[in-house]
Amino acid sequence: MDLRWAAIEKEHPAVPIVMLSARTSIDDKLHGLDFADDYVTKPFHPDELAARIEVQLRKAGTAASSDTALKLDHLSIYEKDNRIVNEETGDEIIYRENSSISSPTCCDIWA
Repeated sequence: MDLRWAAIEKEHPAVPIVMLSARTSIDDKLHGLDFADDYVTKPFHPDELAARIEVQLRKAGTAASSDTALKLDHLSIYEKDNRIVNEETGDEIIYRENSSISSPTCCDIWA
């Protein structure tokens, strides 16, 4: 685990981590799962990503109770509004329960 992940985990220990990666080898997946709660490889379907995020939030017992965004690098996560914003590009993902993610560039937001 690199220092950046250690710092995030120390500052936000209750926040689940879903790792998105183009690396598909079993060694890479096992290494990622050393610190992440889930590991998703590219390409992925937006509905699958939304479902995996919802599962992790349910497991964590996270409630959308604040208008405050969780900031991770260039991403702002607004849980109450069900959206993730790439602050560098302005792109956003909007996700809803039991429906698909709405974003024309959903996979590019993570780059």
